[in-house]
Amino acid sequence: MIKCAQLLRTDGFVESKVFYILSMFPYPSGRLHMGHLRVYTVTDVLVRYYQLLGNQVIHPMGWDAFGLPAENAAIDRGVLPDEWTCKNIQNMRKQLRNDMKLSFDWTREISTCNPNYYRWTQWLFIKLFEAGLAYRRLAEVNWDPIDKTVLANELVDAEGRSWRSGALVEKRSLKDGLGEIRGQQWRDVIRMQEGWIGPNDGFVVEFDLDFHSTEEDLQGERLAVFTKHPGLAAAGAISFIAVGPQSIFWNERFRFPQNLREVNGSRKLAVVSLCPSLGKLSVQPAASCYPWPERLNISVKHLLTDTYIPLIYDPELRSRVEYETAVELGTPDVCDRHRELSRFLDLPSPECKIDVNCPAETDIELRIRIKQSPLLEFNGLNLKEATALAVSKLTGSEYRLYRCSRYRKDWSVSRQRYWATPIPLIYCRNCGVICLKFETLSKLQRFTAFKALGPFQTVPVPEEDLPVELPPLKAPLKRGDVPLRENTEWRYTTCPSCGSSAEREVDTLDTFVDSSWYYLRFLDPTNSKEICSRDNAHKHIPVDIYVGGVEHAIRHLFYARFIAHFLHRELGLLPCREPFQRFLPVGLVMGRTFRSSTTGQYFPAQEIEKDSSGNARVKATGEVVVESWEKMSKSKLNGVDPSEVFARHGVELTRLTMLASVGPHAARQWNEGEILRGVKNWQSRLWKLIGRLIELSNNSSTLWPSADQADYLLADEDFLQTYAHIVEQVHHHYGESFVLSAVIANLQKLTSILLKHSQVGEKCMSSRTYLKALADLIVMLHPLAPLFTCELWRGFSLALSSAPSEALNHIYAAPDWHYHLVGIPSLPFPLRLGSPTSNHLWILGH
Repeated sequence: MIKCAQLLRTDGFVESKVFYILSMFPYPSGRLHMGHLRVYTVTDVLVRYYQLLGNQVIHPMGWDAFGLPAENAAIDRGVLPDEWTCKNIQNMRKQLRNDMKLSFDWTREISTCNPNYYRWTQWLFIKLFEAGLAYRRLAEVNWDPIDKTVLANELVDAEGRSWRSGALVEKRSLKDGLGEIRGQQWRDVIRMQEGWIGPNDGFVVEFDLDFHSTEEDLQGERLAVFTKHPGLAAAGAISFIAVGPQSIFWNERFRFPQNLREVNGSRKLAVVSLCPSLGKLSVQPAASCYPWPERLNISVKHLLTDTYIPLIYDPELRSRVEYETAVELGTPDVCDRHRELSRFLDLPSPECKIDVNCPAETDIELRIRIKQSPLLEFNGLNLKEATALAVSKLTGSEYRLYRCSRYRKDWSVSRQRYWATPIPLIYCRNCGVICLKFETLSKLQRFTAFKALGPFQTVPVPEEDLPVELPPLKAPLKRGDVPLRENTEWRYTTCPSCGSSAEREVDTLDTFVDSSWYYLRFLDPTNSKEICSRDNAHKHIPVDIYVGGVEHAIRHLFYARFIAHFLHRELGLLPCREPFQRFLPVGLVMGRTFRSSTTGQYFPAQEIEKDSSGNARVKATGEVVVESWEKMSKSKLNGVDPSEVFARHGVELTRLTMLASVGPHAARQWNEGEILRGVKNWQSRLWKLIGRLIELSNNSSTLWPSADQADYLLADEDFLQTYAHIVEQVHHHYGESFVLSAVIANLQKLTSILLKHSQVGEKCMSSRTYLKALADLIVMLHPLAPLFTCELWRGFSLALSSAPSEALNHIYAAPDWHYHLVGIPSLPFPLRLGSPTSNHLWILGH
């Protein structure tokens, strides 16, 4: 094998454009799996293609190194998380560089657990905090009792179990750190996110909460309510706000004392029902039909009139409201159920009167009109007009009202773990928001949500004190340890503003925050002054092609785009809203599974055999098992180690097999049988082409025809048209559709055509058109199999070693190495090929 790695270089390339091609960086689990191989092979192919077009390409690699899996793995093995992570990074870097021969630029390598990286994650969090987009609020969260941390909704399966630990998730009320997504506008949301986000079909209205009891740690809280008709809320047409059984406010802490919980002391309440078996009415006292609706010891402040609206508990709300938080505006003049609740709890009627008797209109928004409101500008407006007026009055710097999906929630970013980025906040009794320096009062008004945290006030860590580093562990972690809280030397500090005693935040950031901006750091990985220089960001953003697993395309891509909108709009760091020009989601790699239909047990392939009828059976017991294709995983015993595949078949054959027959968008059923044999046979036919050329060269005085000889294939119209079409299709699938399996199919077709013509003998194989087509075939194959094409080109150069130099210019000259000599429209391949004696291609380094 020719040592191509010694010949790799970037000189000789004419810079026409700098492309930024990025693959999602991996979590360092210790070993690469077949999913990694597929994603990084696809990216490597695209990089090499654009390099063949004469472009420079930014193709970095790094590590998404923080997170719960690393911490749990370290606990299970009794080692420190940083030691475990660093060891895994070293092993995976070796696999990528030495085993897979991928063309990453390792000078740009980053790791999210490096303080030089997470310093800027903390800086970004502070900027979000200062912009009003990061806050702490009482929220209902998903609590994993095994991993002892908060989980995002997407990490809880349909059965209510943690995606990682399998434990049944508990609902808890915690002060949760949230990233407020509402401030950013989304455009061109891809289909994978549409189902997750839902339609933008209403508004969220935020009310200030007033706790009648002395709840010091809850002052400044807001209640967010989804509604399709915010005009009713703004006009004063609501008499209560109802919360359901799952609400954090349905809690003993927020109820009236027991002696004040009577529904209505002046009434004797009973439930009357018909008993079919007895054929008569049954009367039960109200106490036996608990729970009743109940007024809570909380009110909200009206957005415009400063009047107070009571909160009530409605036990039936969950079954009627689709919005996840199950909070509902009570409009008794519009809804019969709300009218019953108001009467039942003796709630005062709303000040605003509604007229719903407009029979001439069929649209509900036009039928309902505001007859009398304490806010005179709403009088006489229909529902649609009232909504427009409410939007104009309530949208602004305080974000009291905003359009969104009923399914959207703010991003919960705080985690109760050690191995993650520390949240750069300090809690001080003497300071708070007043420690922040703002130019205008209007900006300060946006911080009412963060102002009070019980007896403490929130102060961000000054930029000059970043990073807030994780304190080193003295011993390996155990389940349930909370080292940041228990490390008093690290936890207790002084306020950077007033110098008083203060405490650090002991929660850490969700790893999605780390990965939401890493594409930017790759452009300036050693910059110690700023997250990325504005010049670098404006020169290379957006990323030209972003490649990653389809399973990561929803949440990660959503958050990355959210952060990019913020960096563009608020900080002016990015030149555009969208960080990625094109996104290529790569399908899963599926393995064959064998599962017992009775017990559900999985069996490895080595323990399975096929009977005469084609049924899969367990060798030891003869039990027939269910055979299917599922995502590769350890639990299903269908995983494949890429290193073992490389050992059996080599890197190039494995690459081509992974890319053949299906496009990268679709799931890949990994089968080392039929597909691999087909690719191996193709490689043999390519060697046969070169072998025949070398044999002819050895037996002929010259392989190149004299000037007075006719070009044999130039008169073959079918060949010329097919040849031109294949070149056009290869270019399209490399650069536009990314369907690399179609590239392979076209190159296999050209291989078959050239083999057929090579059988004609010397007059065809010495044709200029034939030799140029064979050179094209090798060059177009190069992005897919760079090492293999080095060998093919070496043989091709050897066969042409005796050709005159002026003749070789027809093949080697660049950038005029095209098809005008035979009258075929050329593919823009400004190739950088070596001379026939150098035996190598110009390839950018591994």
